[in-house]
Amino acid sequence: MAGKTSVRCYIDAYEGNGGRQGLRLREKSTGRKVSFGEVEPDQADAFVQFLAAGFQNASAMPDVLEKDGDRDAVEVAGNVDFDSPEELRFHYDVQLSYLFI
Repeated sequence: MAGKTSVRCYIDAYEGNGGRQGLRLREKSTGRKVSFGEVEPDQADAFVQFLAAGFQNASAMPDVLEKDGDRDAVEVAGNVDFDSPEELRFHYDVQLSYLFI
């Protein structure tokens, strides 16, 4: 399924490989994973820094870490590559945007 869409997300912290902490986006209320298609390493680093900044500053926007909180969120908008009940994947292109709201 392709098309443009916009979703409100929260930052999900999880334990990754080797006990390292990972951060990812999940859609508010549904909890489905929100991801991007192929991303160049330097672009991926910028996104990881964005998530880390949100996680580290959660005291200023606590709902950014909450599935059901409606005050703070990460809004992701762009062209959809894949849409299922478990995952919403966006194309990483010039139409993609993500920001704290």
